[in-house]
Amino acid sequence: MARCSGPGGSGDHPDDPIAIVYQGLIHLFYKDGDGRTLLVKYDGKQAWTEPRVFIEQAYPFMPGVTVHAGLLKLAFTRSIANADGRALYQYAYDGNTLSPATVSSNLAATERVGLGVLRWRAVCAVPEGLTRWRCSHAR
Repeated sequence: MARCSGPGGSGDHPDDPIAIVYQGLIHLFYKDGDGRTLLVKYDGKQAWTEPRVFIEQAYPFMPGVTVHAGLLKLAFTRSIANADGRALYQYAYDGNTLSPATVSSNLAATERVGLGVLRWRAVCAVPEGLTRWRCSHAR
């Protein structure tokens, strides 16, 4: 695994909304009072869609999000139902359908993760303390 520097002590709150542009629309993810992830979309001109529950499962942190291979990818660490777990829960969305969670277990994934794309590969960055990140590359 490659090491890369991260924004130690960034001050981001684990429940801050996450926004990304996908298929020409702004997708805004946020949490409701039950910890579920909701989605609203905006076309940049007229109006927001009505909020809808996007992921029913409650997670303690907002997801890392990126667009990779034509899909919107989301990754969460440990579910609230399995708060002691060290797993990464990955979802893919094609604009209409959300995949079931793909779970990678026995990882050091206990905090909010970052996702990105580097050289056409998805990259997941998991915090290691306050000043380092562990990065892994998917094919």
